[in-house]
Amino acid sequence: MEINIVAKINSDSETEINGITISDTIYNDGIVDYRLCDVEDEVDNLIMWISETTNDKQIMKDDLFYLMGIDDVYVFSSTSTNEYIAYSDNEDAYIRIGNELLDAQHELDK
Repeated sequence: MEINIVAKINSDSETEINGITISDTIYNDGIVDYRLCDVEDEVDNLIMWISETTNDKQIMKDDLFYLMGIDDVYVFSSTSTNEYIAYSDNEDAYIRIGNELLDAQHELDK
């Protein structure tokens, strides 16, 4: 069942979706291929990585410009590619990923 998603990173640096804490096991075991990240933190990381690397700089710059151009506080970031899913850019995909994380957490809690 698709529901609206309220996602955030809490004060303990844990992902919460609709008030449910998502276990790191879901990310570490590759159960869901996206993790929630803070846009400002991701921008800072990209700036650091761009300054340190000689490879894939253009891809990182494109990601940086994308993230700097959105107003979202959080985005889902692919754990296997450089794809970002912002609610403001792709509401359906953002909700789908949030629901996948909730479903995975529900299964893990059984």
